[in-house]
Amino acid sequence: MNRDNRQAYLNWFLLSLFYAYQYLLRVYPSTFTDNIRTTFSCSANEFATLSTYCIFIYSCMQIPFGILLDRVEVRKLILIAFGLCLIGQFLFTHTSSIACAQWGRILIGIGAAPAFMSTVKMVSDTFSDKLCGIFIGITCTLGTVIIILGNSLLKYICSLTSDWQKAL
Repeated sequence: MNRDNRQAYLNWFLLSLFYAYQYLLRVYPSTFTDNIRTTFSCSANEFATLSTYCIFIYSCMQIPFGILLDRVEVRKLILIAFGLCLIGQFLFTHTSSIACAQWGRILIGIGAAPAFMSTVKMVSDTFSDKLCGIFIGITCTLGTVIIILGNSLLKYICSLTSDWQKAL
């Protein structure tokens, strides 16, 4: 395997890991429902906004990021997206204000939006048609497996630390 092939596989793997990471970021609040509601002293409606804002923004940003992906290099877009996810996660886990937590979830939604389509674009631009389907399928599977294993791992870490924010 030559250097270019290794780099292509590494790029795909890293993009797939980001896809799995952002997927876990979008869904983990359901793992810590009671803990989060206690931390933010919020009602069920306020708690629901944390997921709703993230998923709504994520969905709305698909088209703009799709257009942007045709004009901007995948690497630049993913670095910005990853940064937004990290900032959003930091805001969410380092505050006791529901408003700040909501802004954090909005940033996560924006940052998560280009993850899958960037992976698909990179795969289709880099690999042969015979390999595209398998790489996209592995990426989707990795996202699902990370959610299953990640939520269990987060619950375990939370039981050790007694704090959902430290666990995250």
